[in-house]
Amino acid sequence: MGQTIGRITVKGDVLPFTLLPGSLVITLKQSLEEVAESFGVTENELQQIVRISLQEYLSIRASDEATASLFRLLSAGGPESNGLVDSFELLATLCVLSGAQWMEKIEFVSLLD
Repeated sequence: MGQTIGRITVKGDVLPFTLLPGSLVITLKQSLEEVAESFGVTENELQQIVRISLQEYLSIRASDEATASLFRLLSAGGPESNGLVDSFELLATLCVLSGAQWMEKIEFVSLLD
C-alpha cells in the first residue's frame, strides 16, 4: 500500500563510482584489505585503494577528485566519524551503486561480515 520504488540521482564528482563493473567492486574490497589498517579508512588510504583498483578504469586526476568527494560524502556522519570512513559502509555503498546484477550485489554484501 503506497509503496514506491525509489530512484537515486547521483551528481557531481561521485558519478564515476556509479555503475562500476562488479569485478571492480571485488578488486576494491581486496585493495581495501591490503591498504587499510583498521575498519576505519582515512582519505589517504581511500586514495591509495582507488588508485590501485581503478587506475585503468578512471584517469588518476578524475579518480583523485571523485575519491575526495566520495570521502566527504561518507564521512559526513558527524563528529563520531573522526575523519574516517567505515570500510563496510564504503564497500556496501559502492556495491549498491555498481552495475552488478542484484543477486551479485546481495552475495557481495553478505561477504562483508
